[in-house]
Formats: sequence, C-alpha cells, structure tokens
Amino acid sequence: MRNAAITGARTWWNKVRPFSPAEIVADGIVHAIGLVMAIAAGSVLLVFAALQTAPEEFPALVVYVGSLLGVLSISLAFNL
Repeated sequence: MRNAAITGARTWWNKVRPFSPAEIVADGIVHAIGLVMAIAAGSVLLVFAALQTAPEEFPALVVYVGSLLGVLSISLAFNL
C-alpha cells in the first residue's frame, strides 16, 4: 500500500502530456551544450581572474562557476 503523501507528491508532474522521444533528445542536447559552454567559459573566466584582472575575487568566482556547473548538471540529470 502506497503512502498518500508520496503518491500525491509524485503525481504533480504526471498530469501534463508525456514528452516525445524527440523532445527528450533535444532537451538532453541543449543541456549538454549548455554544460560544455559553461565549462569552457568558466575556465576562461577563472584563468583571466587568477592571472590578470581580479585575483582577489578568485575564490568567489570559483564558487560561482562551481555552482553554475552544479545547477546545469542537476538540471541535465533531472530532465533526462
């Protein structure tokens, strides 16, 4: 027997139409491209900050880039 709270919590996303396989693939491609671009741009940002423009802000930028990559990774995993 299933718990009513779990059943209610799990059905809120099932009320919409199911995604087609093409939509799922497109969503994965868009998220993967975004993740790759964030890695590339984040790396450039960190290199420029560390070597030239803002070495004192480097720890904050590391947290920012790490958080951005984490959010994009979780979004990719959830949507696939």
